[in-house]
Amino acid sequence: MNGRVLKQASLVAASAKTATYEIRLVELPNDAGYAICKLSGPSGSSRVGEAWYREDILSAERKFDGIIRKKTTRAKGRVYRDAPPQAEDQLNLF
Repeated sequence: MNGRVLKQASLVAASAKTATYEIRLVELPNDAGYAICKLSGPSGSSRVGEAWYREDILSAERKFDGIIRKKTTRAKGRVYRDAPPQAEDQLNLF
């Protein structure tokens, strides 16, 4: 996806297949809004991509921060922690 990356995070879970979660907040060209793009799945395997669109930066940051908070502070289930980012081209699916 073309655009300027404003925020990004790489998360990894202590799971059997080392689940990863890559997320970026991207400013779209020509003042077209903002996209929150994620890739998630087991490390070294095919991963699932998803994206959310927001018109303004405040709601885009709220969505991005909410996803990070949800993934890192769960009471039960898979909990992620910060990790070094994966290869740049893995997020260029969008």
